[in-house]
Amino acid sequence: LEDRTVRELPSLLETGDVLVFNDTKVIPAQLKGIRRRGEAAAQIEATLHMRVAPDRWLAFMRPGKRIAAGDRIHFGHDANSCFLGQLDATVIEKGEA
Repeated sequence: LEDRTVRELPSLLETGDVLVFNDTKVIPAQLKGIRRRGEAAAQIEATLHMRVAPDRWLAFMRPGKRIAAGDRIHFGHDANSCFLGQLDATVIEKGEA
């Protein structure tokens, strides 16, 4: 693995190589929040991926190991978290990306 520049790409490709571009559209909406379970709390980051209903989004959440269906995530508890103010979310289902 090496760091290279884009202009070096043609010299690195060989006949039969395939170059794949990721054009996935993810909106730039990243929220930082806190998941509380009893006395335990975990810092959570959620990147909104796709709106599936007026009040429901699919989201990529990190760290995924700290999330379970039924968890409540609290966003907006500091000045940089959520421009809408305070926002609470419930994890409905956990899947693998």
